[in-house]
Amino acid sequence: MAFPYNMREYLDAADDTMRRYHACHCPFAKESILSEMPISPILCYCSLGHVMNFTEAFLGRELEGRVVRSVLNKDLTCEYEITIPEDIMTQYIAPRGMENVIDTRKNE
Repeated sequence: MAFPYNMREYLDAADDTMRRYHACHCPFAKESILSEMPISPILCYCSLGHVMNFTEAFLGRELEGRVVRSVLNKDLTCEYEITIPEDIMTQYIAPRGMENVIDTRKNE
């Protein structure tokens, strides 16, 4: 889930329209929420691309993703899903039961 752009205003909002407005990070989408003619939720794939750009740069690989929730679809927050390939997961995540354990016992 993306954190609301303006958390204080989001939490204090009187209604869902204003919550959606304060949740949105995109200036185009944000203003659209208050208009009579909101823009297409397809625009949220631009925000997904922005998030994926950083993730792909960090991992050095193109990834796949999708918009799960969007304020332009009347959800109260936005949520994006990015698929991390298995080979990257195994490189950074230890198998269950093999987690590193810090031994806090003093040398005896």
